[in-house]
Amino acid sequence: MSKRILGLDDSAVLRKALELTFEADELNLVTHATLGEALATAEEPALLLVDTVLGTDDGYAAGKALKARFPAASLVFLTSRHAPLDAARALDAGSDGHLDKPFDSQVLLDKAHQLVTARGAVSPPSAMPVRPPSIAAFRAPAAPIQPNGPRQIS
Repeated sequence: MSKRILGLDDSAVLRKALELTFEADELNLVTHATLGEALATAEEPALLLVDTVLGTDDGYAAGKALKARFPAASLVFLTSRHAPLDAARALDAGSDGHLDKPFDSQVLLDKAHQLVTARGAVSPPSAMPVRPPSIAAFRAPAAPIQPNGPRQIS
């Protein structure tokens, strides 16, 4: 499997933020502003990063279409405070999780490596220090957890 990440967001600012996040990493990020551009991608990505709101387009439908085109890829939705995650639609699209914007770059890198490694594409970076889980990882969730459903990436 490839080390490619496909990012889909209509915001040039967010696409640039994604590019800066992955520029020194072994994972190869390619970003697109439209679903049509993303679907035309020839090489199968290991990870799909998709904004839930793509201007007037539906990011969940775009994520579902990309997942159908690239079924072996992991799918992570990028959500915002004004458009929180619709868990049922994310689950229907085949989501492996979501990340709230603005996101912490290191959290995104860690999660990308975790998902890509789980798919067998790359080994975890050896220079990345192993961090113990934070106290937040042991807190009870604020809402009921759906089995095998989308989850907040933290």
